[in-house]
Amino acid sequence: DLDNDNDNDNLNNDNLNNDHDENFTVGHPFAAPGPTTAMFDVLFDTMSLSPRPDYPHIAGDTLIKTVLERFHQDGGLATNDNPFTIPTIMTFNAVLRTIANTHNNDNSERLRDDCLRHALVTYEAFRHVPLQRNAATYKYMLWVFGNVIPPSRSLGNIARTMWMSAEEDEVIDDGIMDAMRRVYAKNNDAVNANLNADDLVNFNKFMEETIGEKQAIDIPHQWRRQAKSKLYTPDNSTY
Repeated sequence: DLDNDNDNDNLNNDNLNNDHDENFTVGHPFAAPGPTTAMFDVLFDTMSLSPRPDYPHIAGDTLIKTVLERFHQDGGLATNDNPFTIPTIMTFNAVLRTIANTHNNDNSERLRDDCLRHALVTYEAFRHVPLQRNAATYKYMLWVFGNVIPPSRSLGNIARTMWMSAEEDEVIDDGIMDAMRRVYAKNNDAVNANLNADDLVNFNKFMEETIGEKQAIDIPHQWRRQAKSKLYTPDNSTY
């Protein structure tokens, strides 16, 4: 019995030593104590309400990278079950909203490129987190494209591609339809009358036949089936 007790003591001592052994490792590193996802969400939301020219880079590069690094340090898609480091749909959509609300009043090419690059990177980041893009995601992406891409066939094609993706995700809502109308208005503005009509004909035909003055309730149900359920807050289309 005394021998068994000594063996148990040795095992316990070994376990204690492992806790302090520099060579003892867990399966993966953990995120150090720090800001939670909820804190980042509040920060991004605040930034989106009063955007500055440097916010697209700060939100869409520096801060979102920190969020994703902490998510992956806690195990990423495979094992992270820590609610304090798992991003939310608001995390990404608030970044997109910040970029979409940034006005390029000086026609800065650098700001234009920053907005487009960081919006696309944020949009792509959905592939690496356990989240699905929703109506707000597509709405803000359409705002960004409408802000930074000049009137052109390309702008119409990109907008239509966004619509088709939202349609596949069954999240079409009034916000997306209004965002499409913004693109349509920009492409057909009288100021842009020198734009070749052939460049607009396909997009204009699509807009007139599919969207026009309709509301979401007027379009096929399968296009909007999950529009509310995928929102961060079902009764609020902001995120």
